[in-house]
Amino acid sequence: MSNMLVRTAATVFVLALVAIGTGFLVNPVWGWSLFSLGLIGLLATTFGISVCSPVGLALAYGGCPEGRGAWEEVFTLLYRRQRAETARSRQLAHSLARSRQPAGRFPTASRSWTPNTHRLVQRFL
Repeated sequence: MSNMLVRTAATVFVLALVAIGTGFLVNPVWGWSLFSLGLIGLLATTFGISVCSPVGLALAYGGCPEGRGAWEEVFTLLYRRQRAETARSRQLAHSLARSRQPAGRFPTASRSWTPNTHRLVQRFL
């Protein structure tokens, strides 16, 4: 288990013991309130350490967590697929642009075939 997980579990366990003692001695509402405030404090300090300062995370828990595993593989494959699709899209756009350049020099079927065109064809035959 990681050091961070063990420290968090130990903190929650100590909070629970203190809250149970407070609940039996004073009132159960005070016990639950103390436990809730302790969890909120734990969440706030963890957020402050991990998000605000990665260096603080490294100092507090002995190193930043590594992003290795199945999700890294999934994200890598998605990124590669996106790059390949982008490259293929650029290549198709380039090919389409190149194929349209010579088309401007020649008449298209809609411009070359009009009702009077068949008379011109018969004239040359």
